[in-house]
Amino acid sequence: MLPGINIEFENGNLGTVVPSADGVLGVIAHATAPEGTPTFDYRTPYQLKSLAAVEALGIIDDVENHVLHKFFKEFFNVAGTGAEIWLTCIPKAATLDPVYTAKLEDEFVTTGAVETLLNTSNGSINGIVALRNSSAAVVVENGLSDEVLELVEAAQIYCVDYMNRKNVPIFTIVEGFAFNGTPSALPDLNDSAFNRVAVLIGDTDSRTGTYTSNGAAVGLLAGRIAKNSVHVNIGKVLDGAITSGDVFIKDTAPELFDVEALHDKGYISFRKHNGRSGYFFTDDPMATDGTEDYAHITNRRVIDKAYRIAYDTLLDTVLADIPVTNTGTIAPSYIKTLEGRVLGAIKANMTNNGELSADEANPNDFGAICKISSTQNLVSTSRIVLEYLRVRPKGIARYIDVPLGFVAFN
Repeated sequence: MLPGINIEFENGNLGTVVPSADGVLGVIAHATAPEGTPTFDYRTPYQLKSLAAVEALGIIDDVENHVLHKFFKEFFNVAGTGAEIWLTCIPKAATLDPVYTAKLEDEFVTTGAVETLLNTSNGSINGIVALRNSSAAVVVENGLSDEVLELVEAAQIYCVDYMNRKNVPIFTIVEGFAFNGTPSALPDLNDSAFNRVAVLIGDTDSRTGTYTSNGAAVGLLAGRIAKNSVHVNIGKVLDGAITSGDVFIKDTAPELFDVEALHDKGYISFRKHNGRSGYFFTDDPMATDGTEDYAHITNRRVIDKAYRIAYDTLLDTVLADIPVTNTGTIAPSYIKTLEGRVLGAIKANMTNNGELSADEANPNDFGAICKISSTQNLVSTSRIVLEYLRVRPKGIARYIDVPLGFVAFN
């Protein structure tokens, strides 16, 4: 095994009852190759920072590529021109599932479309959006296209595998494609264990408009992720509505649909708030048990950012010469130095950005704790094991109870 760093996520510790590098996403999407556009090639990654750059590839608002153009229009409307996003396209006859699951015997094919997209970005991509614009027929099963859950499972397996191979944590956003309008028919994502995948239901195109839609407005979701700091919920009311235009769940406006039923089954969707104009996201669940630590996009992004920071900080220690005691254990002074490096990096890149809960009255509280054992024998094992690195996330006020009544008169 090559010298390196292995970081494992702990789980079960929470007891759950502005464009930045943290919001860089990649898009894997079907497209029709534009005629007369020599700059466009299938399975070639493109780094994009404006709708104009998308249109320069020949992706315009026409019948063939409306879905893809709409995605980027909505993304940049929310995230703003200048936000970084990556794109790679596959032919419309292809299916999304194999771009994650293609294998050669027991190994993932490292030349697949998603793999190439991630590798080309050199680790800058934090999440993938799977956008379906296929010419293939749709088969509805359990309230959705039968491809959806296959894609969710494939994406989860791939995201975990890529992280283990490359030390780059990622997640995936999937459309609740071809939702038939019956929440009771949907699989309950709370019964799943896909904490690196989220599913959105609801679109800005209807099933009966000029451009009929079976998909979801993942451009709005991607734009909010790109715009927000890692700890900010996509549905935060204080940030304002995600759109003031039309939104449909199948053919019904969210305020006339049972969006609570979608939420209760672990799907992201849209809602109205009385007294506020426009539409908001319902919440940010991942496709997993709602009581686990990484059950929401916010916690997923916070812990993934901490992972990236820890990895980058500790990488300088790989194959470094380290002072030890006469028993082969790490010198106490070096332990303090290394713990300080990790916590200092967390503080500089997360705590100071308001992304962790830190006690402002305590200058030594960074909203993170790190401990390295002083009893491990480095000489005999060549291994440093951190007892723990933990970060303290922000709380999210999902429910507010107010007992309201008259003042009692004596």
